[in-house]
Amino acid sequence: MIPIRDEDLELAGAFVDGEMAGAERTRFELRLSVEPDLAQHVERLMSTDELVRRHARSARDSSTRDARVPAGAPSRPRPNLRLWPALLAAAATILAIVGVRALLRDDQERALTAETEVAIAESFESAAEWVARVPELAAQHPPGLDELRGESEVVNADPRAFVQAAHRAERREFDAEPAAETTAAFFSLSVRLPEPTQVLVLGFPIDGAPLRYWPTPEDEQGAAALLGAGDHVLPAPSFRLVEGPRGVYVEYQRGFLVPIGAERLEVIVATRRAGTPLELDDLVPGIDAATTAARLRSAGFAVRTLIVREP
Repeated sequence: MIPIRDEDLELAGAFVDGEMAGAERTRFELRLSVEPDLAQHVERLMSTDELVRRHARSARDSSTRDARVPAGAPSRPRPNLRLWPALLAAAATILAIVGVRALLRDDQERALTAETEVAIAESFESAAEWVARVPELAAQHPPGLDELRGESEVVNADPRAFVQAAHRAERREFDAEPAAETTAAFFSLSVRLPEPTQVLVLGFPIDGAPLRYWPTPEDEQGAAALLGAGDHVLPAPSFRLVEGPRGVYVEYQRGFLVPIGAERLEVIVATRRAGTPLELDDLVPGIDAATTAARLRSAGFAVRTLIVREP
């Protein structure tokens, strides 16, 4: 939290005490709508319900005491009730500001959800199977594609050109109608983000324990959950370039594994704009998909559910 300047502390006190009016009050209210730290400070100062209850109790106790004071005895000072209208008006203003901020957050989340595209696609255990489904790549054999053949591998394609073509093929997933279901032993996700976004991917098989696909369980702090604006393939693009003793070659990267015997896997893709700290609890799947989805939504995530059926 950014420290509040002394002059702003004085303004906040004047606002709560009802000492602001006209244009000055309007300017301060506008600041509260865009400066969350200042608004939180004013909310704390207000504690409106407690203040009103305290005044009410004081007034009631004073009346009771006065009824017992003998005639001629000096009266006790009565509470100043003139501030009540100002307090109530300030409370209404704070509640309105809080409501507007909540609506703005909801609108922002809806906008993020509308602009975020997620599609699921079949992946494969071997590079040969992946290439066979892409007509323009089916006859190409860059170094590394048939890794099991080693030096006897027949090479007829440049690895850099091949990887670029493979990435173009994956990007076509964004141009097609986004798929929400597939049948596969391995799967990948195409994610298009309008801005830096926290992304979680969780899996729930019919039979078996829930899975955390993204970020990987090894990344306990969830740093990999933050993805930049643009197009992403999760867990990774299917091919990448590697430079080794035998030169530059391609390496195949499989998608997420569907557990054997899963039959039907519910995949939750949860997205939330960057800026909110990611707690470890956010990364841990709940007992079932519905419970987890509800918990993530309460934490500010937009949630999509995709289906993978085991072949």
